[in-house]
Amino acid sequence: MADGGSDYEQSSVDGAMRQSLDSHLLECPICLEQLRQPKSLPCLHSFCLECLGSYITKELSDNILYTNNSVNMAEGGSDREQSSVDGAMRQSLDSHLLECPICLEQLRQPKSLPCLHSFCLECLGSYITKELSGKMASVSSFSCPVCRKVTESVNQSEGKESWAEQFTTNNLAVEIIQQLQKTDNPITCKPCEKKGNLNNQARFWCKLTNTYFCEACKISHHDLFHEECEPQDISEVNVSAILQKKASITGCGKHEEKMEYYCEDHETLGCSKCIILDHRKCEVVTSTEDFRDKLTESSKIDDLLEELQRSAEAMETLIKDIGDRLRYMTQDQDTALQSLTDIRKKIDERFNVLQKDLTDKLISAFKEEKENLEISRQQCERLMFSMQNTLTSSGDAALKDNTVGTICLFQRGQAEVESCKELIQELERSSRSTSIKHEYDPDILSVDTNTSLTLGKIVVHDQARALPSTVKRITVSMSECKWKMKRRFSIKGPSDKEKCLAYGAVFLSGGRIVVADTQNKNLKLFTENGDFHSELELKIHLMMWP
Repeated sequence: MADGGSDYEQSSVDGAMRQSLDSHLLECPICLEQLRQPKSLPCLHSFCLECLGSYITKELSDNILYTNNSVNMAEGGSDREQSSVDGAMRQSLDSHLLECPICLEQLRQPKSLPCLHSFCLECLGSYITKELSGKMASVSSFSCPVCRKVTESVNQSEGKESWAEQFTTNNLAVEIIQQLQKTDNPITCKPCEKKGNLNNQARFWCKLTNTYFCEACKISHHDLFHEECEPQDISEVNVSAILQKKASITGCGKHEEKMEYYCEDHETLGCSKCIILDHRKCEVVTSTEDFRDKLTESSKIDDLLEELQRSAEAMETLIKDIGDRLRYMTQDQDTALQSLTDIRKKIDERFNVLQKDLTDKLISAFKEEKENLEISRQQCERLMFSMQNTLTSSGDAALKDNTVGTICLFQRGQAEVESCKELIQELERSSRSTSIKHEYDPDILSVDTNTSLTLGKIVVHDQARALPSTVKRITVSMSECKWKMKRRFSIKGPSDKEKCLAYGAVFLSGGRIVVADTQNKNLKLFTENGDFHSELELKIHLMMWP
């Protein structure tokens, strides 16, 4: 049961597989008949010479240059090119036959489903287990991983993990793999060995002399003396030759004898041994000649041929219709793709204009603010250098006991200090904190959004900015401050129990006033109009200076 099925079932599957492969290799995709004077394109697809020439002529009918050379293109290429194409075709066929569609590696213990697709035993078992996981235990079928054809298990009484072992082994793939493994050891050219070159690999084998040749020795030695002999190319395993050898319709794949009988019960051909071993209990077993005569007399062959003709014409109509639909869809796709390209180009151009406008606004705002700051910095630098020079000169004058120079420097220093105060006051009035930002709606970066596409805008935020505290102390000393009575107000708060005694006051920005009351031990906050706002109780004692 590990190899699955009986010998009779294995022989039937192998025969069907070989017939399917023959049909695939020998049929022209254009006329759907057996290849006549086959020609292969670089993509390894083969066509009849006449069909390929007609197709090229029709396909390129609008191009005079290619039309005049269409037949030559169909015949094309030298013998070397033809040989390269044939070799590539054989390699492609090897890969197609021997590759597992699941793991994409060479088949290991190949198992074939009824649809003739083959897989590694381990890969198929894992696929079946995964495909049926979570389904009811009564499920008795699964889909082919390649063609999705529903496939019934051979023995449903066994567990799903052993279903893969029940299917027949692909003996044809096994034999081809064995043939490929035999070529792993390189065969060297015999004439080259005699010349001392022991590593020159042979490419041809002469059956007549049983001698191996490289390509050069074949031309210089073999072809001169054995013109009537065509040596066999052994550089690659000829899978097609193996298939032709194994796919004879008159030979029994199991017993290698001529198939002379037909079992009508099982609808299969067989040799005499097949009939004796596998069809002894069948009711209707006839010779192949008798069954052929029976088919001919009953007009079943003629009926089948007529049905095949109608079916082929129907398929031809469907193929043409599908081809037309594909052509129209291709045209629509090309038109839509071009439209997308055009609209994207226009959108890019529009966004380039928007980006340039925003960039110009950003640079303009930056330049304006930069120029203002540069002017203020230059004024400060000139005054700073002048005052530093005055300080240095004052030291020199004191050392030299220069009376007149000292007085001049004193007057100069007074003027510079006054200029410094005036500059600080001017900067205090005009000092601004400026920020330049690019603002945009973050939703434009989301894929699922209805927000209009825009690059946003440049925003300049400008607000008053206080100078550093160390700079402000320079402007006016407390002794120079001039006070003016503006109004009087009571500092008594709602929670005061003692008579108020103001210890000090602080004027805050915005006109608010903070007063310290020593008698009631609290700080009181008043508005610029003298209205009580709030108070803070103090836990410490306020000391009064004498």
